[in-house]
Amino acid sequence: MAPAAVLYVVCDSDLYGTQRNILSAARRLDPARHKPLVASPPRGRFTEALRAERIPHFPVPLANLRDTSSVAALRNIIATENVALVHAHLGISAFLSLAAARLSGNPPVVATRHFIEDRYATISNPALKRLYARIYARMNKRFARVIFVSEAVRSAIELREGALGERGVVIPNGIDILRGPFKEELMPEDSERIRDRFGVPPGRFLVSTLSRLAPEKGLDTLLETAAVLDRALPGRFHFIVAGEGPLRESLPSAAAALNVSASVTLAGYVDNPGELLAASDAFVLCSRAEPFGIALLEAMAAGLPCVAAGAGGPLEIISDNDSGLFFAPGDAQGLAERLLDIEADLSLRERLVRGARARVVNFDERSLSFLLASVYDEAIALGKRR
Repeated sequence: MAPAAVLYVVCDSDLYGTQRNILSAARRLDPARHKPLVASPPRGRFTEALRAERIPHFPVPLANLRDTSSVAALRNIIATENVALVHAHLGISAFLSLAAARLSGNPPVVATRHFIEDRYATISNPALKRLYARIYARMNKRFARVIFVSEAVRSAIELREGALGERGVVIPNGIDILRGPFKEELMPEDSERIRDRFGVPPGRFLVSTLSRLAPEKGLDTLLETAAVLDRALPGRFHFIVAGEGPLRESLPSAAAALNVSASVTLAGYVDNPGELLAASDAFVLCSRAEPFGIALLEAMAAGLPCVAAGAGGPLEIISDNDSGLFFAPGDAQGLAERLLDIEADLSLRERLVRGARARVVNFDERSLSFLLASVYDEAIALGKRR
């Protein structure tokens, strides 16, 4: 029997958590059971990553909810590739995927919800917010399954849109825990070379974060933490922020206003974040309500002691004082204190790294791919019975 074609649809071709989730899923599917295909906008780092993984890509604009040309393109892909299941990520993709499926024999559509606060949840007009929630609730009834990347995401969405019962399932994001590089395997001269490339002064305790540069990521807290530590221990700590996003232009002036420009490197997009992690001494995640935390998992796997804001997905990843440390979201003083503890206490660092390595095994993409494949098979079977 030929493998069932699974069409992933995503309306953004940047390479952030959503797209990395798709890459992880697609490369781990059993080729004897499922054949991955991807439809997304034509250009971007995600497109390049798909090419590198040799995953078939179909360029579709997926521009907005009224993009009828993209509905037609998806319909054509479903027909010509004999698609057995559509897996939609992000709101526009889900809406257009449902429309295309309806016009092409109704293959089952699975949706993954990635955010605690969808864009509509931030609308200030209560009536408009309720309208969007009702629209999403109606869409949820048409999905064969709705996957949430964390219990935090499920709780927030079901509070707004209603309980999904057995239709909803939590499957966390996964990573390749064997990929490396690992901190303990990096030669000192290689670590220094990487640090030099990012302009880190010799002898600094290097704290890194991988993050989309957006308001919800709490990067103001990171800058304030750098200021607290600079005042307490000048020249002891250095921070690297790797990523791009809407705050890219304003962060340098924010750092300058706090007088931390010399202590914080805004690195932009980094081609090999694994190298940066391996050359770092600690990792922080400052998001006020992170839906999950792929970068946190990668830092744990790389062998770094990690500190995260105690909200959202990280609460499902870290056990406090065992596999990482928490601080209250937005509390720069609290984050500074956790970093001081880690910097000063080698035994604490070693204990957190051991705990993290034991914990991160639960998020290996190889194991999680079996859960996803089961959801696909269930959805396809449901579709055949309709």
